[in-house]
Amino acid sequence: ENLNKLNWKASVGFKFDETGKEEYKTAVEDYIKSAESVVENEHYEFTAAVNLLIDPKSEEGKGIIKGGDAFYGGLQAELDKTETKLNKKVKIALKDGEIDADEGAIIEKLQSKISEITGKLNQAETDAKFETLKIKFGAGAIDAESFKQLQDEIAKQLESSASTYDEALTTSIASLKLQLDEGAIDQSAYDEQLKSLTEGYEANIGELN
Repeated sequence: ENLNKLNWKASVGFKFDETGKEEYKTAVEDYIKSAESVVENEHYEFTAAVNLLIDPKSEEGKGIIKGGDAFYGGLQAELDKTETKLNKKVKIALKDGEIDADEGAIIEKLQSKISEITGKLNQAETDAKFETLKIKFGAGAIDAESFKQLQDEIAKQLESSASTYDEALTTSIASLKLQLDEGAIDQSAYDEQLKSLTEGYEANIGELN
């Protein structure tokens, strides 16, 4: 929010003094750190989720984790490249205390690219919740209207041991879906890895019953 406000000030011709320059640079740094944290956390959560659902030393487990490592490493590399460009552009633009329209457009484009990366992760998580529900409750007719009802049911069981496996499955599916959408894996690999994770999920849930 602070960065958005500073971008707005720049767009209306506000001239930043030395304090303002530092405030803007700090806001950009915080924005970047937040994005890095999202990618790092998603990578960790995916690995932990796979470890929970299936044996990480099995061929399936090693394959899924290796694919995840490569994918998140690629996201981080893309993030690093964009962040370097953003920091460099901000430093140059603030030399005279003013960010003109052309400079502002470039900075906004770079910020948007970072936002797209984190947005993909967030959207994948949302999509995966629906997929998890379909697996948990079976392949019956689950549509958008019944989604909220099922979410309410899940919420009532958050204190149960099963919820841990639900969350692990959701995290895993979110990553697999994103890897599929981004071309890191093909549909065949997605189906195979999802099958392994689903079997691991069902086996763990079965032991609780």
